[in-house]
Amino acid sequence: MELSSFAVPNIALPPTELPAYKFKQNNSLVPELATKEADVGKPMAERLKDLRASFLDPQTPKQKELKGAAQQFEAVFLQQLLEAMDSTVDREEGFLSGGEAEKTFRGMLNQETATNISKQGGQGFGLAESVYQQSVLLYDVK
Repeated sequence: MELSSFAVPNIALPPTELPAYKFKQNNSLVPELATKEADVGKPMAERLKDLRASFLDPQTPKQKELKGAAQQFEAVFLQQLLEAMDSTVDREEGFLSGGEAEKTFRGMLNQETATNISKQGGQGFGLAESVYQQSVLLYDVK
């Protein structure tokens, strides 16, 4: 049996591309396609350079909000990474063990360390900047 002759009745496949007006009705964050046409002619290296500059020094309230959200996302990721690394350390229960207080302190230390790394502004882990750049490219934040 050929694949082209095989048909399933009463099943409609979703369209692969929807017109821009459909996006506009359902999600106000997705801009019209016409607004992105101006940036298409720009080389990607220039666009990424502009995005890095806007990450390091956000000008609009939307950019500042997006940068803060990206840094919070990076901090949560780093905190989970630090906690996973800390769980591999063998700490013996003994005379100098801190017990529950030490566990609480280590959790807070991991959280603060992750937050400080994410706020390094282009010199930290780098995940926040990548999330910011992809969000700006996807949602055309200005």
